[in-house]
Amino acid sequence: MTMRLLPSAASARPGAPRRPSLHARLTAVTLLVLGGFLGAVGWLLDTQFRGALLDRTHDELRTVAHALLTSATEETADRLTFDAQADPRLNRPGEGLHGFVRSFGGELLWESPYLRLAGLDWDHIPATPGPGESALALIEPTHASAAGTSEGDAERLVLGYTVIWESLDDMQVTLWIIDSSGKFGSQMRDFRMQMAAGFGAVALAFALIQLAALRWGLRPLRIMAERVRGLERASEAPSEGIGDDYPPELAPLARNLNRFVEHERASRDRYRRAMDDLAHGLKTPLAVLRNAFRDLGPASREVLDEQVSRMDSAVSHQLSRAAASRGAPSVAIAVAPTAERLARALDRAWPDKPVEVAIDTAEVRVQLDEGDLMEILGNLMENAYKYARSRVRVRARTVGDVVEIRVDDDGPGISPSERRNVLERGARADTAIPGHGIGLAVVAELTSIYRGRFAIGTSDLGGASMELDLPVGKAIK
Repeated sequence: MTMRLLPSAASARPGAPRRPSLHARLTAVTLLVLGGFLGAVGWLLDTQFRGALLDRTHDELRTVAHALLTSATEETADRLTFDAQADPRLNRPGEGLHGFVRSFGGELLWESPYLRLAGLDWDHIPATPGPGESALALIEPTHASAAGTSEGDAERLVLGYTVIWESLDDMQVTLWIIDSSGKFGSQMRDFRMQMAAGFGAVALAFALIQLAALRWGLRPLRIMAERVRGLERASEAPSEGIGDDYPPELAPLARNLNRFVEHERASRDRYRRAMDDLAHGLKTPLAVLRNAFRDLGPASREVLDEQVSRMDSAVSHQLSRAAASRGAPSVAIAVAPTAERLARALDRAWPDKPVEVAIDTAEVRVQLDEGDLMEILGNLMENAYKYARSRVRVRARTVGDVVEIRVDDDGPGISPSERRNVLERGARADTAIPGHGIGLAVVAELTSIYRGRFAIGTSDLGGASMELDLPVGKAIK
């Protein structure tokens, strides 16, 4: 047999998608609720401020209309004139305040000196209010001006105020006051910017406070999780379990976990004591039987030796399970020395079988009991050695947070229909080769105790591939 060490090769395995933590979920919900609340409050404040600003503008423009009415004089029995000096802003081009007066029939009776600068699109003049009424309309920039006549690209606020002139045969006239200064839009933008800045500061402060509160509130859960991880890492569970210093909401869960830990510890102790008693009770009788049947004939000695070997194997298996039930050891074991030692032992056990064993384990370590690792690898390698034609390969590597161990051979392999069956105790796929049919069952049971995965596949060498994975926390590199 030739033993050859191969260089290690690592490959990446895509990890399972991570679910959002409680902290992330609560944070997301808080931010969504906060954003919705601030958005609703912002919309309400914006609506209220806009309404208040329009009301104030309505009052201001109506005051201008009243001043203009005060300046009116009757030139003739059917004609009125108005003085732009009634409000000096009507007489200054840069003020953005203009006015004109129309009769009920649409005749223009008067206009301020710089009305054309208002750039008003006459097709969008609001409807004439009724007698004694005033109405304010906001005309957006897209309809506010005619080409080449606009004072700017601002919105226009137009107030219409209708009165009945009794001395002129109850003539109905409407005074139109136009504000094209853009103050309304400027004030709205300033308010929105200030509101956004204020709400942003409030949202940031609230989010920071909420994050701190969530971190403080979830601290007992983090402590509990860390103590549970400590139980997984420990070879013996502490007598106090995970403790009882938790808030009332978590206290029942902590009590249940502590009861479970206590029950598990008691069950494990009972099981270990039972296995120890079994070992002490059977080892001596087995040794006596071995010595007693040495004087028997060859045929009887062969039958008795086989049965005693099976009993000894069963006792060893149960002791291995008892050892594994003590929990994961705190010291990690290197795979390479164990695999090499087993390869040398198999070489001595099968001196006439030319099998090349290739070991590719590099520096991989597993957190198993050394006896359990010896039994697992021993059963896998012995099984591969028995059925191999000329090659056996042992590989171990760390992939993410999992240690993979693969034992391949170039033998006949195991058909998919037989793979589940050969993991049962006493079941064998090939009865032509000597064996008891418990080796793979022992591997499966020990792997289950360590919460790993064991499966049988097809090797690229042509034979069977024994696939062993050890989960998170059970292996280090």
